[in-house]
Amino acid sequence: MSIFSKTKLLLYSVPFAICSLSHATSLHPKNIEALQGQFSSDQPIEVLSKRDQYGDEDEWDRYIEAKPEGKYFKGILNFKYDKYNAECPLKSIQVTLNTLGESKSQQKQIVSIKNVKLNQWQRLGLNNDSTSWVWYEHSYSLKHDLHQYINDNGTMEIMFRTNNAYDVVNIDYAAVTLSSESECGDTLPPPPPPNPPTPDPGHKKLTLDEAKYWVYKIQNVSQKEHELINSLFDVYVLEVTTTEQGMENYNIAHLISRIKQHNIKKRGVEPIVLAYVDIAQAEQWRWYYESSADKHLIDQLSVGDDPNGWEDITVVKYWEKAWENIAIYGYKGRSHVQESLKHGFDGIYMDWVEAFSDDRIVNIIGSKSATASKMFSFIEKIRDYARAPSTPNHNPNYLIVAQNASDLYEENRSRYLGVMDAIAVEAIWYDGDRGFDDWNEEGGYNIPTNDLYPGWTEEVEEDLADMKGSLPIFCAEYAQTEIAKKVYEQLAPDVCVPYATRRSLGEISRDLPAGYLDRVKQFNE
Repeated sequence: MSIFSKTKLLLYSVPFAICSLSHATSLHPKNIEALQGQFSSDQPIEVLSKRDQYGDEDEWDRYIEAKPEGKYFKGILNFKYDKYNAECPLKSIQVTLNTLGESKSQQKQIVSIKNVKLNQWQRLGLNNDSTSWVWYEHSYSLKHDLHQYINDNGTMEIMFRTNNAYDVVNIDYAAVTLSSESECGDTLPPPPPPNPPTPDPGHKKLTLDEAKYWVYKIQNVSQKEHELINSLFDVYVLEVTTTEQGMENYNIAHLISRIKQHNIKKRGVEPIVLAYVDIAQAEQWRWYYESSADKHLIDQLSVGDDPNGWEDITVVKYWEKAWENIAIYGYKGRSHVQESLKHGFDGIYMDWVEAFSDDRIVNIIGSKSATASKMFSFIEKIRDYARAPSTPNHNPNYLIVAQNASDLYEENRSRYLGVMDAIAVEAIWYDGDRGFDDWNEEGGYNIPTNDLYPGWTEEVEEDLADMKGSLPIFCAEYAQTEIAKKVYEQLAPDVCVPYATRRSLGEISRDLPAGYLDRVKQFNE
């Protein structure tokens, strides 16, 4: 069965705040300075003096973004205590930052303090037990040789940096609190205590079994980002994008995190984001097809052009070590799986699993059962590598979803269920024979699939009936308007979780299930 697919330096100044609390003086940043990357310039520095742990993409006035550039982010927060007295004995220095970002396994956040006497930085700590995109409080206490961290004019410097450029980090509060044995002549009236942090309500991480609504967009992912960010689907299937030539620096990790943040904020649910990967075809617009040596390698792996007429695509010997490196272990510094892990995808959505039944592959290996076994082994390697603790950015819950090739299930049911977390099938009932690159082209939807491939609908329905109840089943139907409504209300309910779209997969469909529209209305009121 193989008929488908493919588808500097910144400086901001503001008056600082000082508060005295029983011989304690709290300082907030007087200015911030980015040495690598950027601090966002559209949010006032005053937000760092209020601890609310609430800001998100809809509350720009509540936090400041630290935006990495190149390999990492590095920024300095400057504090100044005008009434500092070097003769006043200090008991402690407390450094506090509230941040929102990735967990330590994805991106370290490192806080250091300047030892002005030694002219060197001393690390205070990092986000050891942080949870991805849940507010985290850095709190570090110094109790010895405290005057070495303060210049004679009362200035102090705190460095905040990340170990990679994986994603932005939001900072909503920063303070240095000096505690002394006595007031040391500081007669400022004590202001009210700072607002206590708002408890994080927590959120639920969805499972594939719970998913009701999904979206599939693998073209033009970097365009109209706001439509994805402001949506409320349970599952998102997106092109990784950074594997495309010329798109290596696109910040898809930021897009994914904002999609998740929006869903968490609106409905307390973290959705699933899957990486679309063509696991058994080489595509000439990828990073691995640039030099003459690259092209020679692909020629060695190729068994011929895409059978459905897709240009610049070739079917490959997916069991070869050279292709496993491109897909899994790394070639020229990256692989499909490594990129999906690096940028925060929850799993892989595998196109062209059906390569196992391609006649050219079967002729090379000798039998369909043998090619199926090699396909199972290949997918098991993908899963094992992504979940292994030794793999950079590993995800122990990395999801494996197959697109099409429902007949692989019949080759070895137990092995299939052992490695697959779900299956998605294209065009069970409706397809398109044009409009593969143009969303608006007629013919990209609403054509009965059996008119193009006689018997397809019945064959796939039979395969899926055997799978029903064993794993989640999704379907992408190329149907719009009244035909889309027919898919949602009549054809799909007992078969799969449907998404009706167009062949180009370059936009979010305008024909969405009534239940999804009700969800949007409910959570946006």
